[in-house]
Amino acid sequence: MAKKEYKSSTEKNREAFNALTEIGGTVPPQAVELEEAVLGALMLDKDSVIAVQEYISPDSFYEPVHRTIYKAIEELATELKPIDLLTVTEKLKQQRKLKEIGKMIGVQLPLTMYVARHSWASVAKNKNVPISVISEGMGHDSEMTTQIYLASLDTSVVDKANSMILNSL
Repeated sequence: MAKKEYKSSTEKNREAFNALTEIGGTVPPQAVELEEAVLGALMLDKDSVIAVQEYISPDSFYEPVHRTIYKAIEELATELKPIDLLTVTEKLKQQRKLKEIGKMIGVQLPLTMYVARHSWASVAKNKNVPISVISEGMGHDSEMTTQIYLASLDTSVVDKANSMILNSL
C-alpha cells in the first residue's frame, strides 16, 4: 500500500502560485487610475513623496510610463528639488525620456518643455494664481511679458489636449 503524501499549506500555496504564474496571458493586479492619482498627488504636495517613499517603489507601478515618472520624482526628491509638472517634465527631458513617454501613451505630437510650460501657465491662469507667481514660474523677466503671454492662450484647446493626455495615462 502506497504511503499518502501530505503537503503543508505553504507547499500548496507555492504550487498554486506557480500554476497561476505559468498560465500565459495572466494579468497581474493593477489600478491604473490609482497610480495616476498617486503621481498627481506627488506633484501637488511637495512633502508627499517623503511620506510614500517607504511604501512605494517604481516597481509598485503596473504601467511602465508611471514607473518612469515615479523614478523622476524620486530623483528630484533626492536632489532636494521641487516636485511639480515643470520640474518632472524637465527631469524627463534631461534623461531623454520625454519622447519615450509620449510614444508609450500614444501622443503623436512631440512633448517639449514648451508644452509643459504652456500647460502649467494655462492651469495656473485658470486657478487664478497671481500673475507675479506665474511670471516667476515661467521665468519671465517682467509681469508684462507674462500678461502678454497669458492673453494669447486659448485655454480651451489646451484643456482639451490635457484631458486627452491625462485620460490616456
